[in-house]
Parts: sequence; C-alpha cells; structure tokens
Amino acid sequence: TPDVTDAGTTVTISFTSDNPSGAPCVADIETFTLTVSPLPAAAGIISGTATVCQGASTVAYSVPAIANAASYTWAYSGSGATINGSTNSITINFAANATSGNLTVTGTNTCGNGTVSANYPIAVNATNTAGAPSSTPTLCINTALIPITHTTTGATGIGTPTNLPAGVTAAWSSNTITISGTPSAAGTFNYSIPLTGGCGTVYATGTITVTPLSTVSGPSATPTLCVNTVLPLITHTATGTNWITAASGLPEGVDVGFSSNVVSITGTPTTSGIFNYTVFLASDCGTLNATGTITVTPANTAGTASSTPTLCIGTALTPITHATTGATGIGAPTGLPSGVSANWAANTITIS
Repeated sequence: TPDVTDAGTTVTISFTSDNPSGAPCVADIETFTLTVSPLPAAAGIISGTATVCQGASTVAYSVPAIANAASYTWAYSGSGATINGSTNSITINFAANATSGNLTVTGTNTCGNGTVSANYPIAVNATNTAGAPSSTPTLCINTALIPITHTTTGATGIGTPTNLPAGVTAAWSSNTITISGTPSAAGTFNYSIPLTGGCGTVYATGTITVTPLSTVSGPSATPTLCVNTVLPLITHTATGTNWITAASGLPEGVDVGFSSNVVSITGTPTTSGIFNYTVFLASDCGTLNATGTITVTPANTAGTASSTPTLCIGTALTPITHATTGATGIGAPTGLPSGVSANWAANTITIS
C-alpha cells in the first residue's frame, strides 16, 4: 500500500507465478511500475475585498497557486453569494439579500483534497436607507424649528446638506438625522442630505416652508374733508394676512373692507373731528395693524345778526356781529352800505 511519503515516487512490483499442479507450464515473473501521485498542497491565504455591499457583482478573490492542484473548490458560509470559477482566481456575485460569511478554498486532484485554507471573512453590508421626515413644517421666519428627524439604516454619518434654510443645520447620531435651528430666511426649501458610509447613494429629503413676517403699508392718503362729504378712498397694502379682525377710531359713516391683500376705507363721515384709526389684521407671523388719520371738519355755520339797525346817514353804525363755526375767514361782502365793511376774527364776523 503506497504511503503519503511515497508521493512523487515510482514503485516496481513483481508478481511470480508458480507452476500450477499438473500444468505443463514453467514458473513466470511479471514486473509492473506504479507511480504514486501527491495530494494537493495546503491552500494559502485568500485575498480580495473584505467588505462588500448587497447587490455587488463580479467581486474578485484569489489564492496563490496550490501545488499539485488540478482544480479549486471554493466555499462560502453566508447566503446569497454565487461563486464564478474553479481556478485560483474567482469572482462572486452578491444578491440583494446576501449575508456575511467566510470564504474558503481547497485544492483538489484525482487523489483527493488538500488542506483547506484559513477562513477569509467577508462583511456584506445592507444598502443605506433614509426614512421619511417626521414632519414637513410651515413656520414663521425667526421662529425656532421643531426638530425634524429621519431614521437611517446602514449609514455611518451624513455629508453636506443642500437647500436647508439659513440658520438651520442637520446632524447624525445613532441612526437618526436631526434637523434643527431657527430659520432666518423665508421661502420653500426642498432639502437633501446625503448619507455616508454603508452602501449605495441615498439621500434624506423633505420640505421646510418658512413664512415671512406679515407687513402692511401706510395709508394711501390722510385726508381732510367736510362732514357729510364722501371720503376719498384710503388703502393699505398687506402681505401675509387674510382678513380683518377689528377696527377702531374710524368716524361714524366710514367702514373698512379687505380683498386681495388690500385694506380699503370708504364711506361718508357724519361726525367731525380728528380720527386716528387702527385696523387690526389677522396674521400668522407678527402683529399687524394698519393705522392712519382722517380729519373731518364740521359744516360752516353763520349765526343771525346781533342787530338789524336803522340809523341816519353819516351816523356811526353800532357794530353788528355774526358768530361762525367751521369757517376760517370770509370772502367779499355784497350789499353793504358805502362806508361799512365786514371783518372776520375768532369765529366772529364784525360789520362796522
């Protein structure tokens, strides 16, 4: 029986036949040559990619040539791996659900298998994922953002976010992205945050809407008009508001309306005075009041004459007076006698 130590040697075996009883033959000697082949040598150290992603294909692995090996038997202890080849260089396709495992190789020939290689561990990482945002908020500018979170798998961090509002940042820890801060710019921000580490090109995405502070313009006019006269239209242009909640300080007969972001003040004042008005507007972002002044002057009046004298020509007239309201003076009198004139001062007309 050849021993392993006989591998690679040639052994000569002789067979001697005796003269069979009663046979007319003479004894004969036959010689045979037997070559003893070796088993494959022990496999060396495998080299290749130790960390791969699920779904990776044609990932190369190799082992130094094994002496006396006619072929190579590769084995992988994980699941979802397809080995391509039977030489000392192979490729592996990893399925989308492949798992981590150990790769080994053994040299084989017609005499059997050699010593298996040491385990070569391969870590198969899952493709990164990023969950939906915990919220898609709308908030006022310069208001603290309630933190938004995204749950991640596979990743070990994040790259540089794009299109977050100024004043808002993103951080990653314990498989969670947290977006926080106080936005200092208004607009609609469709942000994107790249995941790093792990496998695949994956982004966490969402939307933050930042509303600007509401505004309202000054009045288009600050009129002065007579009582019971139609008021010229007064307008205020507003942004970020949808309706009026109340108004105060307007003269009687004057009302306020709101349409298409414009406050309109119209009517006919029936009382006189100086009216400093305020229109209160509903606003999600900031206190919003439209203010202005309307001055309504009373209707002019002239009282009856203090006297209706009869006197001789060339005789001094005892002054006649009329009390006035609203007026600021008088025009040219008519019908006064020659030598008599009229003047106005301090709401009084004096004829003398």
